[in-house]
Amino acid sequence: MIQSQEEIMFLKSIHLKNIRSYVDERISFSPGALLIEGDIGSGKSTILLAIDFALFGARANELPASSLLRTGTNRGEVVLEFTIDGREVEIKRVLEKKGASVTQTAGHITINGTRKDLMSMGMKSLVFELLGYPKADIKAGKSMIYRYTVYTPQEQMKQIMMQKPDDRLNTIRAIFNIDKYKRIRENAKATVRELKKNSSHLDGMAYDLGLKQEKRAALLKQGEVLSDEVKKKESVYMKIKENLEGKKEEKVRVQEALKKLNALIHEKNVEKTRLENEEKMLLHINEEIKDTKKKLEQMKSEEEYKKNIAEIEKGILEKEVLLKRENELDEGIKDVRAKLTETNTRKRVCEETMKNILALSQCPTCKQTVSSEYKDGIRQKEEDKIEKFRKILVLHTNALEELKTELKGVKQKIEVIVENEKVLIMIKVELASLKDAKESIFKRKQKQGGYEASINALKKSIELFDKEIEPLCDTEDMYVKVEKEVDILNGEHTVSLAQFEKVKQQLSGIDNEKVALDKEIDEKILAKKESESLREITNWLNEYFVALMETMEKHIMLSVLRDFDMLFREWFNILMDDDSLQARIDAGFTPVIEQNSYETSYDFLSGGEKTSIALAYRLALNKVINDMCEDIKTKGLLILDEPTDGFSSEQLDKVRDVLVELKLGQTIIVSHEEKIESFVDKIIRVVKKDHVSQVII
Repeated sequence: MIQSQEEIMFLKSIHLKNIRSYVDERISFSPGALLIEGDIGSGKSTILLAIDFALFGARANELPASSLLRTGTNRGEVVLEFTIDGREVEIKRVLEKKGASVTQTAGHITINGTRKDLMSMGMKSLVFELLGYPKADIKAGKSMIYRYTVYTPQEQMKQIMMQKPDDRLNTIRAIFNIDKYKRIRENAKATVRELKKNSSHLDGMAYDLGLKQEKRAALLKQGEVLSDEVKKKESVYMKIKENLEGKKEEKVRVQEALKKLNALIHEKNVEKTRLENEEKMLLHINEEIKDTKKKLEQMKSEEEYKKNIAEIEKGILEKEVLLKRENELDEGIKDVRAKLTETNTRKRVCEETMKNILALSQCPTCKQTVSSEYKDGIRQKEEDKIEKFRKILVLHTNALEELKTELKGVKQKIEVIVENEKVLIMIKVELASLKDAKESIFKRKQKQGGYEASINALKKSIELFDKEIEPLCDTEDMYVKVEKEVDILNGEHTVSLAQFEKVKQQLSGIDNEKVALDKEIDEKILAKKESESLREITNWLNEYFVALMETMEKHIMLSVLRDFDMLFREWFNILMDDDSLQARIDAGFTPVIEQNSYETSYDFLSGGEKTSIALAYRLALNKVINDMCEDIKTKGLLILDEPTDGFSSEQLDKVRDVLVELKLGQTIIVSHEEKIESFVDKIIRVVKKDHVSQVII
């Protein structure tokens, strides 16, 4: 039974993971009337709660997160898909268990394929914007419009019927936002009180305005007198200042001249010091020349030194020959000694041989007896050799002595030459010293000339300094005089400046006081004007605005009541179809039930009658809210949770008429009544097995 009304919002599907009795189930919705059927406790209402959770999230007092998460699990999800104003929307919300608490974590909203990851408050704000619901409900986290137009949980269906009249009236005011007029009146009265308070305060600020204006006039006269005095003091001050500046300039000129004088004196003193040093150096040079000349007089002439050197060098020439002869004699002595040694050795060999032969009685080789003749022959032979060797030894010994004697003489001559070499060195040193002395005298005479020239130049320079210094000699006295005059003028300047500043400060004080007074007068004038304006606003609020709000509130309440009562009667008559039982809405929006023209209490009605009253009230409320709230986009959607509790078979037939009359794009009914199956477009059956709910289409 698809409605012809233009569809504004259409639920497409919902996916539940670990939500109450559901483990992982996706339910698809269709346009028209849809029945969710199942036994009591099978999980039908959970689907509606999941839709509520997907749209508005968990609420501590109304829909706590712990009531949604499946027992024994740590994470649950709900994904709701719907279309609204031609846009495809998907909302996903997540529940997580951490420790003993269950919390709602970040989710996302996807619109036409564009996903936004958001926290709970951000999701609420965007959902309210999509549905066109008042933003004032965002902080509460729920929408009274959704609760009373789209979906009311099963246990809250009859709650409004059981409220006290004042509570019910306040609920109606809140639903239609009529309570804003009461808040406006209360705010207006509070504003009036505040305005009166502010007006009294402003009057207090402005009470001495006349005195302040008189004081200002007196200050103006006082300021004119001080202004003339300032001009006089300023004239005196400027004249002294001009004299002081001229004298300071003169002081600077004298100071510069004094600096020049001191610089000239300093430079002259530097030249004098240099002159004294040059004269000292000249005297020292003269003394050195004198001492060197005395030294030269004590020394031999250069020719004498050269003559001695020639004689000594002549003798030194024999040194090489003597050294060579010395080496030859040393070698000869070594050779003779070697020959003496050899001859002595051969002589001892002969003596040993002769001794051995004479002592021998038998030949060690042939064992024959050695004769005396043989021994005598050997002895004679060896004695001849020994004698020969003695003669040779004498010759060698004599030769050795001759060589030693000659060597001694050669060494003596060499020693004499060595001594002469030392003398030669000393003579050469003295000759060099003689030359150095002559060179020193030459150089010192050159320096002597330089010093004399420098001394003459310094004397001329000092004379020039004296000429420059002479005209500046009285500069120091002039500086002392000018400095004293500057000190006097400084004192006069300080006094005149203090007098000028004092009068100027007095004038400034008057000006500042006048500025402050002007500001205060302006503030008082403004306060007076504002006070008058506030009194006008207060009068307008008291006499017109508050009364207007009361009139508007009464007018809107009467309009709502009239439409609501008409619709309530219409729906109730459709549902009951019993002329003996009538119902209407009184001024407090309380259902008034009449049975056989007598009022009866709601508590005395049967279950079906109570349900009819509640459903008629709900449908009337739905229609009035949708008509008055033009921006909401859920007008084509209605969710009914067990709306036929206690209905008779005839009353159930009336539900078909209700659905036809509603003309909605999508109606979702949760019920366990099988008869409703005959007048819906689609049936979703929910079964529960082993504590797990499943959907059968």
